[in-house]
Amino acid sequence: AADIGHTCLPWDQHYELSLRLSEEFFKQGDLEKELNVPISPLCDREKVNLPQSQLGFIDYLVRPFIDILTRIDACHQTDIIKEQLENNARGWKAEEDLGKIGLPPGWSYRPPRPRLATESASKVMDTPGQGDGREESLGIDAD
Repeated sequence: AADIGHTCLPWDQHYELSLRLSEEFFKQGDLEKELNVPISPLCDREKVNLPQSQLGFIDYLVRPFIDILTRIDACHQTDIIKEQLENNARGWKAEEDLGKIGLPPGWSYRPPRPRLATESASKVMDTPGQGDGREESLGIDAD
């Protein structure tokens, strides 16, 4: 479920993660092209229709999985997940209807800069209203 979970996140998060994943696939395809080997499915940035590939992924893999979860979920917790999945499918359909095929022009993934542990700890100390003693438990001198 972890590999398909992004399809049930809010649209903005799902869309961003889908673009990142597609870029990863496209980089693999670029390397395969450079090495003169057959380009793997979904890895050719010049041929893949991103909305169609995402709709196919949702229709043939994710939705059947979520449908099974929904049937065994007596507490109906998966209803929210299924609703978000359907919202995302509508989002991809809208992208397709607008003629958006590949990655958005100029889009590129820039990973966040790694943080040092001291940076994270200082954010805990700088957060207004914290005062919950976490600074001491982290061994940080608050002065």
